Amino acid sequence: MNLNKLQKSNIFKFLSSYFAFVFIVLQVVDILSEPFSFSNNVITYLVYVFAIILVLIILIAIKADKKIKNIEPTGKKSQNR
Repeated sequence: MNLNKLQKSNIFKFLSSYFAFVFIVLQVVDILSEPFSFSNNVITYLVYVFAIILVLIILIAIKADKKIKNIEPTGKKSQNR
């Protein structure tokens, strides 16, 4: 898959949004961890959870992509009169 197709695909847009969301959540938790006395391992656990979710998203995207490729586009339907 070349770079242009990847940039136009919905999965690329979704994954960029996902990474931005994860970055913001981790930054907010980092800021709030000291005043709320969170454990030192909270960010580590969140990274693990987000990584597992990312793997699941990629697997679902691959499965959906295979389904879409199996559906062949049909041309104009012939009209029988």
